Amino acid sequence: MTIATDVFVHGAQTYVITCEQVDVTLDVTAGALGPAEGRTLSVGFEPGTFVPRDQSFTANPFPGIGLAAALIGLLGAGLAVASRATRWRNAPGRPTVVAEYLRPQGVNLLMAGNVMRTSAKAMTAQLLSFAVRGNVRVLEGEGTKHYLLELLHTRDLDPAEQAVLRLLFPGLHAGTSRDLKTKDTKLGAGLAKQLQAVTEQVLTDGLRERKGGRLPRWLLVGAVLTGILTLVG
Repeated sequence: MTIATDVFVHGAQTYVITCEQVDVTLDVTAGALGPAEGRTLSVGFEPGTFVPRDQSFTANPFPGIGLAAALIGLLGAGLAVASRATRWRNAPGRPTVVAEYLRPQGVNLLMAGNVMRTSAKAMTAQLLSFAVRGNVRVLEGEGTKHYLLELLHTRDLDPAEQAVLRLLFPGLHAGTSRDLKTKDTKLGAGLAKQLQAVTEQVLTDGLRERKGGRLPRWLLVGAVLTGILTLVG
């Protein structure tokens, strides 16, 4: 349906207004109009001829989808908070730290670093521990910040510590040296694998435990999905 309410002349051309309502056509011609002159046309329509667009919240399904996703996301967040305060709460005393300058018996530095979430520094600390205990000797090489490790003995080491030294010194022959400045992807992969084995060991020994089973994973996936649906909706 086309509705025009103004008639005008541009130059010598006279424009015709056409107003259509269903099958009714109104033709209006305006002539002898000068520049900037016009004629107004008023046409009446039966009530209900034009129906306004539904602007309510439920007129389109997407706002409802967005709202539902937001509510589900809030429920998931509430479940996560409640679980953290109950099933996943810290053990009594945590995060209080009691100063102790010697590692507990049966716990090496790699395991302690894993428990304290400082695994990135644990390997360096373990190498320094080897030097302090006399298992290896630190030698200064040529240039700045160039150091070498020399294997002296493998006594008084637990299996995890022996595995680290075996990666550094294959065969564990006393007097073997390792240049720490030389890049070795095989050594790096081996040390990373050893850190992963330490993670499994601390879980087996009960120093740490996995809480919640699959629920944290589902909460994370649900948070991402409901966030996307809320934004799109």
